[in-house]
Amino acid sequence: MGGSQNCVPSGSWRKFIISTTVPFVGGLIFILIWRLLRSISFYCNQRFHLSKNERSSRAFCMARLSRRFFNFQRMVKEFAEDLSYPKTRKGRIMTWLTMIFTIVAIVLYLLDTYKSLERCVDRTEPTVILDFLCNVFFLWRFVIMCIVAKDKLSFWVELNSLIDFCTIPPAFLTIYLGTTWLGLRFIRAVRLNWFGDEVAAVKLISSHKMLNLSRTLCQFVSFWLTAGGLYFLVDNMSVSTTTCMRATCGMSFWQSLYFLFITLSTIGYGDLHPKSQESQIIVIFIIIVGLAVFASFGPALVELSQKQASYLGEYDDSKSSHVIVCGYITTSTVSNFMRDFLHPENENQETTAVFLNPTPPPEELQNLMHRHFYRCQYFQGSPLGSGDLQRVKCDTAKACLVIANKHSHEPDAEDAANILRVISIKNFKSSVRVIIQILNYHNEEHLFNVPDWNHKQHGDEVICINELKLGLLGKSCLCPGFSTMVANLIMMSSFQPSNYNPASHDVRDHWQYEYGFGASNELYTGAMSSDFVDMTFGQVAEICLIKLHILLIGVEVDNDIDSTGILFNPSPSIFRFSENTKGIFIAQNPQAVKSAAYYCYTCHEFATNHEISKCNCDKSKYHYGYRHSQTPDGSRNRNSNNLEMARQHVHDDEEDYKPFWRSLNKEDRAKYDMKLTLDGTGAYHWREPCALDDVTMTKEDVATLTDHIIVCVFGDQNSPTVGLRNLLLPLRSSNLPMVEVKKVLLLGQKEYIDKEWKDLNDFQDVYFMEGSPMRREDVISAGVQNCLMCLILSSALSGKATDPNLVDKETILSFLQIKGCGGTELIAPTRSYKYTLNEKPKRNRMQVPIISEIVQDTNVQYMDTTQLIPGVQLSAPFVKGQALVVSLLDSILSLVTRI
Repeated sequence: MGGSQNCVPSGSWRKFIISTTVPFVGGLIFILIWRLLRSISFYCNQRFHLSKNERSSRAFCMARLSRRFFNFQRMVKEFAEDLSYPKTRKGRIMTWLTMIFTIVAIVLYLLDTYKSLERCVDRTEPTVILDFLCNVFFLWRFVIMCIVAKDKLSFWVELNSLIDFCTIPPAFLTIYLGTTWLGLRFIRAVRLNWFGDEVAAVKLISSHKMLNLSRTLCQFVSFWLTAGGLYFLVDNMSVSTTTCMRATCGMSFWQSLYFLFITLSTIGYGDLHPKSQESQIIVIFIIIVGLAVFASFGPALVELSQKQASYLGEYDDSKSSHVIVCGYITTSTVSNFMRDFLHPENENQETTAVFLNPTPPPEELQNLMHRHFYRCQYFQGSPLGSGDLQRVKCDTAKACLVIANKHSHEPDAEDAANILRVISIKNFKSSVRVIIQILNYHNEEHLFNVPDWNHKQHGDEVICINELKLGLLGKSCLCPGFSTMVANLIMMSSFQPSNYNPASHDVRDHWQYEYGFGASNELYTGAMSSDFVDMTFGQVAEICLIKLHILLIGVEVDNDIDSTGILFNPSPSIFRFSENTKGIFIAQNPQAVKSAAYYCYTCHEFATNHEISKCNCDKSKYHYGYRHSQTPDGSRNRNSNNLEMARQHVHDDEEDYKPFWRSLNKEDRAKYDMKLTLDGTGAYHWREPCALDDVTMTKEDVATLTDHIIVCVFGDQNSPTVGLRNLLLPLRSSNLPMVEVKKVLLLGQKEYIDKEWKDLNDFQDVYFMEGSPMRREDVISAGVQNCLMCLILSSALSGKATDPNLVDKETILSFLQIKGCGGTELIAPTRSYKYTLNEKPKRNRMQVPIISEIVQDTNVQYMDTTQLIPGVQLSAPFVKGQALVVSLLDSILSLVTRI
């Protein structure tokens, strides 16, 4: 395997350039042709419609022929994803090997710079073999990353791929020809740019300062080595000699590094200088980029050398608008807030989040702030001090957000502290908008006593976490999956449905596409066009859906009594559109909502939703459906009495409108028992208050229950109350007929239920059984195999867990316990609730739905081992509606600022 005796190294660099260019250009052409063929195939399928039998027959044959291939492809892709994901064990090993082989390849290049630029080599040389093995590994890694990449074209032209194209083919050509050319091997040093992040990924360093220091040093060394290699190549290639000794050639590699360092640092001793024209040109470009690198390198080292970062400065509000976030500031709450705040579809792209907290940020929070430094700033201070509020420019802020500690074991004290922060903010600037989170719903009344608290004038909002959470859980008992739908609406999607192929044979791709398409929609409010004035909600909703491709679900109207009302799907008898009415939409982005404000019947009658923009016509002359005409004296009148007739019809309907239960006669009212089962406000089904002992059931009594709802509670006598009344209100709502009101069985400790019972004693058909959701005997005795829904509240009420990651341990164990008793293999929406009063639904012990409250989003993975894709939003329990992740409700803060 020795080198060729006829080796002629001179001029072989052309072959190495060709070996680099051909694979890149050839692969690029192949990808473009493949995309073109797919587009043609898709067009043909749409253009020439096949019959149903032809489609089913072709699909059946293709499925039989390609089933094994797709299974193999899926296995390979999953293996490649594990290798490319640094959080897994295989991914960390892959990262370590990449770092090691990169360093080895750079060291081999540095050793070869002592030799000629082009030379004959012996294939048995240790350096040649070692360099070949390094490039074999890089080729294997390139294939793995290509398999994982969703967009092959973007992957083909990204920087990492270009590095591989410049270094891998020449290594194989060296073995084949027996000659080598240093050429573009220096480009491998560009990969040092990512060494700082890779070192952090393998947990070699965890300190915030060390992470920043490693990133800065790696970027500097990467640029220095790359620029030195480029100058070394150009300077030596410009020497026109066949056999070049070191004394007569251009600068050596180490001389190139020395020359660039003294040049970029502006020292310039003058002992070395470029001699050829090519070298002089390349130095000009290196200096242009290098000055910026050197200018940022020095201040970065000075900043990192400081013992502690200063967060006592003053915010500069002249550059962009900002919102102030205070209260319970931790890495988790900041991460949950920034997830939606930084989303590309968020309209507040020019808004900065200013966090105000009395203590300096921990290292994890510093890392998070460093990654998003352009959109967030951290200041040390308290909202209770006017000086700190002045430092963060509270008087010019768009809003002030007060975050509550959802895991506090003293919720009333936590709410009192947050309300005190609101008072301080309002005293500093009365007109600033304040959005506050509180835990217990009965503390909302204290906010109305706060000076200058005004929803209509200032947009002040209060979000009760427990009320919202328990309301979603209660509604999900009657409508499984409701909590997932609402969570997806208030949370901005982090994935695109276009990443999935709906025509794929893989079932996962199909449901992920459908689910992703729905999850990518969010709630928005927007202005309505004047063409919608005097139209009914149904007419406008039809235009929005068919013409604008957005879903109108409600409206926001002024009640002229210092408040704003929200109506969902209002009837024509109580609402018609007027000027300045805002609509509430479900749409994929805010740009789609703006089309409702720009819509004009005359200009956009035949336009698509993407073509609708603001027009310049005079809308005062007409409205959709009701044209105006001009009278001789210049006044406007209607050429039709349709509008007046419609308004008269509205007034007639308002006079004749009565609630359903009031329109019944005595016999029908006695039949439905509406008067006796509703409370004084008509909000929920009521009964005479009773003691807890009167509704306590034994195991024998519970055995008679069917189609009931089990609520598993982990609280004890020392646990704070969460307000179970908010959980039962949706289950006892007055819009439910008595025949649809299901019995509720509370399973837990009597000491805790007794603390909540004063607010639950007037609800219909609420019973109690003492026991523990952790005990299999008690769960079976509660009739879990015959229940309509089993609801598990968070075990964080007990306050026994010191580690935040263990707050859900009892909830998860109970979930698995109930699941083992026969409960959650099939998704809940497969059950049918449409049956007659005398007909009971067919029971199947494998179809009993279950829903759990989870505090930490990372704990969802323990509820189902068939995790498909990392992340909460695509986890099986969340998709099926079996888990309500409380941390996702933090997205409502971003939603309130968005709408």
